[in-house]
Amino acid sequence: SFPTRRSSDLFIERENIPGQIFNVYDEGGFVVWRLGPKYKDYIDGRAIPFGMELFQRNGQLAMTPPDSPEWGREADRYNINAIIVPLGRYNALQFFPLLRQFCMSNSWVPVYLDDVGAVFVRRSPETENLIQRSRIDCDTAPIPAAAPADNDAQAFNQWANSAALLQALGRDPEALVATSRALAIFRGSAYVHFVRGNLLKQAKSLGDAEHEYLMATRLESHAASWSALADLYQKQGRVNEAIDAWQHTAELLRNPETAWLSLGYAYLDVHRPQQALDTFDRISNSQSDDTLRVNVAHGRAVAWNALGNLSRATAFEEQVVRLAPDRSDDWLWLASLYQREGRADDARLARERAMTSRRASSAP
Repeated sequence: SFPTRRSSDLFIERENIPGQIFNVYDEGGFVVWRLGPKYKDYIDGRAIPFGMELFQRNGQLAMTPPDSPEWGREADRYNINAIIVPLGRYNALQFFPLLRQFCMSNSWVPVYLDDVGAVFVRRSPETENLIQRSRIDCDTAPIPAAAPADNDAQAFNQWANSAALLQALGRDPEALVATSRALAIFRGSAYVHFVRGNLLKQAKSLGDAEHEYLMATRLESHAASWSALADLYQKQGRVNEAIDAWQHTAELLRNPETAWLSLGYAYLDVHRPQQALDTFDRISNSQSDDTLRVNVAHGRAVAWNALGNLSRATAFEEQVVRLAPDRSDDWLWLASLYQREGRADDARLARERAMTSRRASSAP
């Protein structure tokens, strides 16, 4: 069932914000129930009247910088003067990745922020008084707004949400404190251990970060925790441990292509080219984007070179430069493959392409 009140919604009602509200898809039903009929929701789960086109535009706008022409056109079209954003740690915060940009926007001003939601209003003559009264600073606003007095489930949720939100705002020391407060109430949260691991990794406390990631994987075998652990091991040169972590990551993902790519390169790092090839072969070109196809082709070229099959290595590296002709290092490596095959003219042309690409990338 829906909660009966939420502070961000009460804020909108109390301030009588003019015009309409932008909401993300998952919030639509709540918004129309809580704020209608005065405010129309931007989108909800009904196919009619919204449809797939608006669903896609809603998701794109959440990924679009706030001062962009796209936001200006949408606000003008629907008379949008406010954006209500859910910021809880599950199925909310991750779908609004430009939170910090909105906090610093010239077009949209934060006027409400707590551990589960935010409200931004569009700069206009109609909202100027509200902005003057209620504008907040995302860098200093207290989160949570008031520290919980109890040590119950509600307090845990406030501290856990606050930790994720503070991290998203770049307030890492405060986020670390929030994870400590949450874990003091409930030690068994894989999510909070994962967030704490990210914060410790960012602070270069790698041993402590590893401990938190391992704790997260023991509590809940989740792809995000295994991937973070794999990346940590890779950066420390602990490649065999990284391989094990990448294998766990791939097993847990519905679309594991990027994990397989990382696993394949990890096999190359420990001189196991056949296992690298077997892993790259699991990646379907039909489901891969261009960047992934390029990196798979280069990985195959490196693997075939390590196996002593120069012609296959060359063929795959030629595929790389066809797909990504601006990668100068790949042109240079292709030149060395040509040279070893006795193709001096091709090697010279490849070196020339490398120099051209390098000049182009360094031009102002």
